[in-house]
Amino acid sequence: MTQLKAIILLTISGIVFFGCQGDDTNCRAQCEVVSSCTTQSYQSCLDECEADYEEASNFSPSCAAAVNDLAACVGGLTCEEVNAWLEQAPADSYPCRDQQIARDQC
Repeated sequence: MTQLKAIILLTISGIVFFGCQGDDTNCRAQCEVVSSCTTQSYQSCLDECEADYEEASNFSPSCAAAVNDLAACVGGLTCEEVNAWLEQAPADSYPCRDQQIARDQC
């Protein structure tokens, strides 16, 4: 019974971890917003986001999650909020601040 539980946990962990690696939905959402609100092209943003996610994935699952969470947050911003996020203003409460801090700590 213990062996069966271990196999189930490993299977679930693999699905959760590896299932997220190929999903760039959050990068796409982030880049749609960023490219429409700034001069950065969609493809440039996407390449940067995907490379950041890949690097974070190689470091740790928690860092990959932090990159993914930041991309998801940015993907839901307005142009005004994107500019505040990029400028990190106000410093103590800019949009996606918690996600940015988590990403920066990796």
